[in-house]
Amino acid sequence: MNREYYTYMPSFFRELFSADHHVRPDPRHPDETHFYLPEQIGEMQGGVLSRYYKMAYPEGIRNDYDPSDAISLRPMQSSFEDQWNAVRWRNTGWLDPWESGNPLAAAEGRDHPGLTFSSWVLGIRRSEKQGRGSTFAVFHRGSLIGQISLGAVTYGAIRSGIIGYWIDQAQAGHGYIPRAAAVLSDWAFFDPAGPRLHRLEIDMIPENTRSVRVAQKLGFTDEGVRKRYMYVNGRWQDHRIFSLLSDEFSRVSLKPYK
Repeated sequence: MNREYYTYMPSFFRELFSADHHVRPDPRHPDETHFYLPEQIGEMQGGVLSRYYKMAYPEGIRNDYDPSDAISLRPMQSSFEDQWNAVRWRNTGWLDPWESGNPLAAAEGRDHPGLTFSSWVLGIRRSEKQGRGSTFAVFHRGSLIGQISLGAVTYGAIRSGIIGYWIDQAQAGHGYIPRAAAVLSDWAFFDPAGPRLHRLEIDMIPENTRSVRVAQKLGFTDEGVRKRYMYVNGRWQDHRIFSLLSDEFSRVSLKPYK
């Protein structure tokens, strides 16, 4: 089979021919409905993060880049359980007002007890395998300080996803979450092995002013309010919608900060 034709063949036929002819895609180039995850996603220049730094430090303070201060995102792993639990549970009061949930959980709970951490991580692996999204631990100077996710990934003619996040209250106010969201956006938009999305959303309850500021700092566009959009803290709540498009950036070629 002609390799070039195989590369651009729709995924259904590509899988069919793969089974028949033992041809596999180049692992560095996923098909249009999947992505590959590195062990960690670090800060890269040339895209969303670079624009954030320019807006946050207009006098060029980030020209003196300090690698020890960098944010990294690591796909959630069972080995993170102790660190994650320590951070998440000491922040229960800080995070509960913004915690989304399943409105059918009460009914489902009779038959489906709560997930263990390992079961949750296995669910994340399934989501990644299906190309629907992933959840990452946010690390700064070797410590887990929060969580960020890319979910509700849609392909085809839409190619969109939704970013969600939380951070340890003790680490809030230092710009870590805006940077983490920028790192995730750069990967989701521009990494050849990522999902290569066109649109990203950050959605929050309007009263969550800290989260609103994250979207604003990153240059996301305020699209207004969706009524009773998401089930949060025990009820359906309005959400303010912010979006960012990959084509707001031109000729992006990511490269590591030095």
